[in-house]
Amino acid sequence: MSLGGCLWKGGKMGCCTIGALWVLGGLTLCTTKNCGGTGNAKEDLFDTPKEAIKEAIDMREFEDVKTPTGSFNIDFITERGPNKRYEFTVLGKDENSQIKVKVREIGTRKSELGGTARFNVVFWDQMYPEKQGLGFQVRLNDNGGYAVGPYDGRLKTVIMTDGERTCGKMYGHNTVDFSQIAPDLRRSSTIHRSELIVPEKLMTIPQRLIDKHHQYNAPLMLQPQQTVHRTEYTR
Repeated sequence: MSLGGCLWKGGKMGCCTIGALWVLGGLTLCTTKNCGGTGNAKEDLFDTPKEAIKEAIDMREFEDVKTPTGSFNIDFITERGPNKRYEFTVLGKDENSQIKVKVREIGTRKSELGGTARFNVVFWDQMYPEKQGLGFQVRLNDNGGYAVGPYDGRLKTVIMTDGERTCGKMYGHNTVDFSQIAPDLRRSSTIHRSELIVPEKLMTIPQRLIDKHHQYNAPLMLQPQQTVHRTEYTR
């Protein structure tokens, strides 16, 4: 599905101030932790051609899950109006072999993000780390609405598993960064929900990234084509 074929909603809003720490790094955790890696999404995540995939042998005889399923949340500190939350539920393949994702947008129609937020998500199942993650692009419209589309290696990538949550905020030049702060959502309510189709793109997650996730138990963030350096923060 292309981004042009997705549904959009509109809205405007009031004013919001924050005092929080935000991650600005290469490969970082979406927390105050620093971690290793190249910081390059094209090197840290890669495709495996279907014809080259070999089935993993597991003595536990687990179910052979082809694509991960589960839910994750992306909260958002807005520039104006009540903060927002986007709930994603990855349903897996349907009878037509299409991968369905349910999305619920929580906020108000007056909320504004401060720009269009475009980034990648790689969703994986930590119960079966030898399986590949599902990679796709997320686009959150400034005035409301969202879309999903093909993974784009030029964008920032957030690696998440079932039950996880992270929080985004827009900066200059339509740049979004992520952290684990918990925004105030008390004035927010459901404004839109839909079921979308994401392209099938399975991404191999190297063991070093899996180890970092297990170490800190938090989502990981990859900056495209940037060298890793010590994580920096601003207020």
